[in-house]
Amino acid sequence: NGWSSQATSDCKVPAMSFHRLSDEVFLDYTRGIASGGIEDYDIAMSNDVRLLSLMLYTLVRLIHARRIVEIGVADGSTTIPLLKAASETGGHVFSIDPSACMPANGLVMRLGLSPWWSFYKMGSDDFFAGVPPEIHLAYIDGDHGWPQVERDVKNVMQHLVPGGIMVLHDWSPGSDYEIEVSSDRDESYGVARGVKKALR
Repeated sequence: NGWSSQATSDCKVPAMSFHRLSDEVFLDYTRGIASGGIEDYDIAMSNDVRLLSLMLYTLVRLIHARRIVEIGVADGSTTIPLLKAASETGGHVFSIDPSACMPANGLVMRLGLSPWWSFYKMGSDDFFAGVPPEIHLAYIDGDHGWPQVERDVKNVMQHLVPGGIMVLHDWSPGSDYEIEVSSDRDESYGVARGVKKALR
């Protein structure tokens, strides 16, 4: 089922220092845009991408996470730092997305990180129907509608080990924005609302 996958010891991943790379090289390394040009928008977003990548990479290393779940793959910009860290901790990343995410798949292959990766082309509800009992770190950036966020948070919490970490994208606890989107009037962009309901 993929959860017993083990990293092979003969696979070598080049050492990378994210904070020392130029924007162009960093984006080429961390996003599924290697086959196309890097646009001005990509450069403008590079700092946010870099900070998120560094945070995820550091968290995996910090707790020596071995089972890492990523909900939402898109271009692979979060998949790569998770995989890079997993390759160094002996961990494995289980990524879920209902789309094929071909650019991300190609990037993982190009960087030689596939031994530490299992990709599930399905919704997160289907994935959690067969999830194992332990998750060390989860990154949630899937469907932002509050009902799905609530289910994702509850599913992760049921399988998160003591000391494990759950990270959510597009959520700023305690901010005015969080209060606004947590209201029952909001139906479209409900990360904060979904979290609030899941933690009741």
